[in-house]
Amino acid sequence: MNANNALKLMHANAHRRFRTEVTDLTADQLAWSPAPEANAIGFLIWHVSRVEDMKVARLLSEGWTAGEPLVKGGWPARGEAAHEVWNREGWAERFGYAGGGYGFGFSHDEAHTIPAIKPDLLLGYFDAITAASQSFLGGMTADRVEPAVQIGLITHTIGHLGAVQYTKGLQGVASGQGT
Repeated sequence: MNANNALKLMHANAHRRFRTEVTDLTADQLAWSPAPEANAIGFLIWHVSRVEDMKVARLLSEGWTAGEPLVKGGWPARGEAAHEVWNREGWAERFGYAGGGYGFGFSHDEAHTIPAIKPDLLLGYFDAITAASQSFLGGMTADRVEPAVQIGLITHTIGHLGAVQYTKGLQGVASGQGT
């Protein structure tokens, strides 16, 4: 198995596991937060999707190389935003959120500026990102493999999976299922 296929398989598995956890959640379960300063599952799904969208856009633009900080001084620059599914496919308009950002460093108040997210819309964007990333991973050149690993294209999703599972548990919803 080559590196592209291995990354593609790991990515598909991470996204399948994440989607299994969130597919059957209601709008109320997605919006519920265990504490005023904690993030809701809906925000986490949006954040995971936005960050992956940004990372793939950065890799597609070939404006990032291994060892360089991912986010720095006014990024995205050099036209990466045009590669984002968020912009290219009109997701900002569908969400009713024209604000910038990906959820990095958002205060609780900033996180709440994102409109209430409908489950089908949220999962539609997650699925669009999954498809775009799978396409990228399947066709990337060898020089993009190390950057794809270094920026945590897969580990970021898995990292937030635990938070989703924990928040579901606090709501009395078992891991691996919705309502």
